[in-house]
Amino acid sequence: MVRTAKIVAFVRPAEIDPEAGLPPRGILVGDPALSEELAQLRPEVTGLREIPFAALTPALLKALRPPILICRPMAEDHDCYDLARMIRMAGLKTTLCLMAADLPDPEVVRREMASAFPKQALQLWILPCLGQSGRSPSR
Repeated sequence: MVRTAKIVAFVRPAEIDPEAGLPPRGILVGDPALSEELAQLRPEVTGLREIPFAALTPALLKALRPPILICRPMAEDHDCYDLARMIRMAGLKTTLCLMAADLPDPEVVRREMASAFPKQALQLWILPCLGQSGRSPSR
């Protein structure tokens, strides 16, 4: 069974009506643990809508106009390329934020995404490793 984030907020008609004057909200795509990790890493990032990848479409993204979309680089049912592709298909300038704790070389991810999606705004939020002492393993 694929576990994804639950939908915690339903889309109200006013939220997809630009004339309603409601500010767009960011979107968090991923498992429930991602929400907890985000709260620890970036407590200032609030008011996000959690939507499972299976529920996302370019049309929904276009309607919601999220300024930011937060996800893991790779998950069971999607990866950052899938989301960047949807953002591009929706014609948005949404910033894609990738949260990860185990990227051996973040610059490789940055280069590959820039090559495949040169106009995509990208941020990498690296999670601190659990139990990290700040000391080198060789000490």
